[in-house]
Amino acid sequence: MNAIAEKSNFQERMKDRIKNSIGELMTDSELSEIVHRAMEEIFFKPMEIKNGYQIKEVPPFVHQLLKELLTKSVRDEVAKYITDNKDLVQKNIQQVITQGMGKALVEAITFHFSNDLINFQTNLMATLGNR
Repeated sequence: MNAIAEKSNFQERMKDRIKNSIGELMTDSELSEIVHRAMEEIFFKPMEIKNGYQIKEVPPFVHQLLKELLTKSVRDEVAKYITDNKDLVQKNIQQVITQGMGKALVEAITFHFSNDLINFQTNLMATLGNR
């Protein structure tokens, strides 16, 4: 049974349970509206989690549910794509590594020498300023 069918079954069970416990205090349409609003609130509204003075907003429950349901499927599809397109993936990975390594090396050298150059400039300015 999928999550959408479970949701509608859950919604109906919730409606029946409320109806049984409060009897004829409200009409079916009023009860349906209350249950519908509650389900909208629970499944589709972002939730706020309070931690002391901080309030953190987390995605709605339906996002978490979909993430759980789809994570394995997406991983399987990615693995299948990599297996089916091994040559293309290897070529692209090699290109990214080659370009990325060059860029990382240049940034590391620049960072290393820029600190030394800044220190040299600071010392030079201090020395010239003391004359």
